[in-house]
Amino acid sequence: ENFELVVYTNSADAKRFGLIAKIRSGADVTQVKNQLLSWEPNFVSDWQILLSSLPVAAQGQFQNTTLYKAASRFINTDLSDLGIYYAILSARGVVVIGTSRETLENLITQQGL
Repeated sequence: ENFELVVYTNSADAKRFGLIAKIRSGADVTQVKNQLLSWEPNFVSDWQILLSSLPVAAQGQFQNTTLYKAASRFINTDLSDLGIYYAILSARGVVVIGTSRETLENLITQQGL
């Protein structure tokens, strides 16, 4: 079991997706970070099917933030409450990705942070 796909229902009863992917034992976390950074230009289009049945467009560039003490990156889309949020939780050996801020916060909390 290398990953877990999560369906999260927010308080407005909207479904959001999340992914918890295990980092391979012995993997270089800096390399994982660099791979995620290189994915950023295509992240929204690659995750289109998980974001919405409607076309979505990225708004601006990825930005840094901290959620529950986890360094995270995010980009919003032109649809309310949708975006790509991700964090590397190296102490837990996982990468978490959510299609909303609330989803990522929930995933981080599940990982015990």
